[in-house]
Amino acid sequence: MSQKEVHILNGDALRKQLPQAIIGKRIVCREAFIEGPLHTETSADFWNDRASHYQSWYQIPAEEYKEKSTDEIAKVRQIRRDANVYLWFEHDLFCQCNLWLMAQMLQERSFTGKAYLVLPVVKSPETLWQGFGNHSEEDILKAWNNKFLIAPREWRLMVACWKNYALGKQELLQDNYEQLLPLLPYCKEVFKAHIERLTSPSRPVLQLQRFKEELNTNEFASVFQKFCEAEGVYGYGDMQVFKMWEQLNA
Repeated sequence: MSQKEVHILNGDALRKQLPQAIIGKRIVCREAFIEGPLHTETSADFWNDRASHYQSWYQIPAEEYKEKSTDEIAKVRQIRRDANVYLWFEHDLFCQCNLWLMAQMLQERSFTGKAYLVLPVVKSPETLWQGFGNHSEEDILKAWNNKFLIAPREWRLMVACWKNYALGKQELLQDNYEQLLPLLPYCKEVFKAHIERLTSPSRPVLQLQRFKEELNTNEFASVFQKFCEAEGVYGYGDMQVFKMWEQLNA
């Protein structure tokens, strides 16, 4: 990949939002590393395990997963080692897990260029977890202008986050992640939410049960909306929450 300027974006929606004035190659991370099988490195076995997870859990054919996710993410391996890479990721756990994996992949690429983190503009506490979704073009440009150069130590910490996350070493993950507090001001809240989803019953499932009872409904859409408003820290999409909903109602 010959482009010197490369943007790694968490999701297709953000690619559509990015103004043409912001030049450079766009790579979209279409994945959800907040769940499913994890490896410390992105080997062929890792991607095969991910494809199997999506096929068995969501009935997404392996070929479709490869076309929409693996082939796109594989472009990270083609980035020039001396490129300027801009990582557009939000504060929630969903995005943070994806961010750690991108750091790991660039590490595997022996990346030596400059990496920048582009975070959404937080207009109010109520919009914190909405990320780039509520951004106007002016907001996107403001986020772009406020990007952070990731220092080597911070980069090593992100890679360590991925490895310890993949290994399930929660205490080490917490130590790595909270050292990134100057760069990621909500990391303590995000890590707390991560731990609370590992309990049984998990925080997300308990919240779904609570909203189901409060709304006195078996309609997923209305419960999902309430869940997103209250538990935006997770950044879950409808697919992930619907699987929890199915388990809750089983």
